Amino acid sequence: MKGLLALVLVLVLGWLGATWYVGMRAEELVRSEVANLELLPGRDDIVLDVVRYDRGLFSSQADTCLVIQGDLAAMAGGMDLAGALCMTSTIFHGPLILSEDGVSLGLAATRDAFDTSTLPPQGKAMLDEIFKGRSPLEGKSYYGFDGSLAATLEIPPVDVESPMGNLQLKQFTVDMVRPSASPYPLNSYFTVKGFHTETPKGTVSLDSLTGSMDVVAMLDDEVPLTNANFTSKGFRYVQNELTLLAFDAILQANSQDKGAVLNGSTGIWLDNMQAPLLPVPMDSAYIGMDFEGIDKAALVRLNRISRELDEVQTAMALSAMSGEGSGDINQQIDRLQSLMDDMMSVLSEKLLKPGDSTISMKMLADLDGKRQFSFDSKARYLGLEGKNLPFQEFMLLDEQQLNAMLDMTVHLDVADAVIPPPLVETLHAYEEQGLILHEGERWRGDINARGETLLINGQAMTVTEVKALLDQLHPAPEGDALSMDEEALMEMEID
Repeated sequence: MKGLLALVLVLVLGWLGATWYVGMRAEELVRSEVANLELLPGRDDIVLDVVRYDRGLFSSQADTCLVIQGDLAAMAGGMDLAGALCMTSTIFHGPLILSEDGVSLGLAATRDAFDTSTLPPQGKAMLDEIFKGRSPLEGKSYYGFDGSLAATLEIPPVDVESPMGNLQLKQFTVDMVRPSASPYPLNSYFTVKGFHTETPKGTVSLDSLTGSMDVVAMLDDEVPLTNANFTSKGFRYVQNELTLLAFDAILQANSQDKGAVLNGSTGIWLDNMQAPLLPVPMDSAYIGMDFEGIDKAALVRLNRISRELDEVQTAMALSAMSGEGSGDINQQIDRLQSLMDDMMSVLSEKLLKPGDSTISMKMLADLDGKRQFSFDSKARYLGLEGKNLPFQEFMLLDEQQLNAMLDMTVHLDVADAVIPPPLVETLHAYEEQGLILHEGERWRGDINARGETLLINGQAMTVTEVKALLDQLHPAPEGDALSMDEEALMEMEID
């Protein structure tokens, strides 16, 4: 019996010791997660800070607040903004987690809520009315022993009626999953349901928006490789009881590391469309873009330059608002110009690879199952004689040299029903010159352009010849130019 009691005592002491140790590790983890967040590029005027951490044996309490200091705090005119915007967290310690969600094994679990108690009474009363006494932002998270993380942020349901309009939101949730201690991959899942807002100017509603955004990796801790998939159902914009725009949509996008270069694609599918103001009648559509051969090192460099530009511009804006640091403005302007020069240099000399960098675009529009419009294009960057040029030399190129830098193909296909009647006669004139083809009930055109050479619908022409044909079809008006009074009179007659 004594041996059993001793064993139980050892187990209890071991559990308490493990819980104490895990509680210490949980505090280190929470503080490091907050410290790694940057809100203002290159500045510490606005930071998140764990301003209170009361560690207990089985659980802890913490307040993470938005801290405003430095120039921004001075601009507040003596107003104390410390602790005004905070998230209050309860951290349940492992290894045996006893939380509101039950019993589980892990390093820690948290329950988080935006603290409205520090807000002005009027603002707190308004939020209490909107969210029915719940916090306007709630969250929970779970940390595994292996460094994995599962977190959820949620906005409670909203149903508000006022003289200014109505607002409804049934669900807004963001879930994040990090499978291991490594920062990436980081998978995020979004869910929005039952959004509806109605004002005297119109109504906007959305049945649902669901999807994921996965950051697969980071290139040199600068450029994310991502996969995105989103599905939208029942978007509708109504004004004066007339539906101006409605659709369902799917968005897919990704970027791919191909060694020295980066490739990527983006596509948007639209269905169940209502858009009476669009020039092309359609009930479904697609827009897509693919790119290949973007120099990875140059893209990383551009991202770093862009981040430093943000830092300099932020510093200049804060200096201008506070009235301090005016002595540094010339240095900041010089640094801004230097960064812009660097950016232009990378864009013109490094980002694209002659012969390998391409971009493709595709647009489709259908109505009642019939193709109304399609547009395909692909451009391959050739450089000038196979080389990139410094930005200053690039800006001095003439039109002929610029044309020589691209190998481009374009295909256009349009149904007769889409063509406005006033344009039909012009298209027939183009057809007579071979610039476009009319086959059945469709207008088609194929163009391949490289330098001064054009292949239009299989017919070889030069840019000069095409310009001459267009001038012939659209001759400049004869006689003296119209006076300003005559132009104004013509505009009045047209109106």
